[in-house]
Amino acid sequence: MYTGTFGPASNRADYRETIQLRTADDANFLEIEEIEIVVGNPNRCAALRKLLSQEQISYDEELGEFTFILKAEELRGFSAGTYDMGIVLTIEGAREQLFTGEIVILDGVVS
Repeated sequence: MYTGTFGPASNRADYRETIQLRTADDANFLEIEEIEIVVGNPNRCAALRKLLSQEQISYDEELGEFTFILKAEELRGFSAGTYDMGIVLTIEGAREQLFTGEIVILDGVVS
């Protein structure tokens, strides 16, 4: 599991991130069944959820990488601040925490 901070993201623009996955042993790509990404508000409630199974995350099996986009329309609901963020993978029926940390959302003021 990795910890850290994603971002910064503007609450007035799309935020895109691509992550490549390989096994530690032999550098093969993982066979992913599900990817779940959650951004939580300061009260620890899920405010935004993305799922591979609902085509909200793209996964390229040949490259072993997935891409998610937090749309500007979704991010407009967030005030500037630091939010909890987690990524969970389902591999061979088991849920594994890939990442837990934070994302910084900035007020992208546009007049």
